[in-house]
Amino acid sequence: MDDSEMKRYVCVLVCTVLLVGCSASPTYENFAKTMDSWVGKSLDRYVDARGYPDGSMTAPNGNKVYYYYHRWSHYSSGMAVQSGTMTLSTPASTYIQACDIFVEIDEQQIIVKWSSKGKCVKREIELAE
Repeated sequence: MDDSEMKRYVCVLVCTVLLVGCSASPTYENFAKTMDSWVGKSLDRYVDARGYPDGSMTAPNGNKVYYYYHRWSHYSSGMAVQSGTMTLSTPASTYIQACDIFVEIDEQQIIVKWSSKGKCVKREIELAE
């Protein structure tokens, strides 16, 4: 394999790894399905699975809204691949993510609606019933 073929091979390998990592990631659609599964369920069941909320407020329609705030960071150490005289690399970095989830309940303590702000995709996937 000559140097040009090796560079092409390394480039394809790196791109494939990146694409597989992205495709295996949770999606907003999965997050929304998970949260939708809680509509019609009791707040008590949600709190049992999710934990206590960070706070609450009253919506304009009189319903109670509970909210959850999450902030977390991810560290990437970067990656370098050497091929002959060429080095492909990605820098090390830290990503800060935020997720705010709002759960509205009616007078019977039943979840009637939810909304979110930020990068909540990974946050709730494991809570599907």
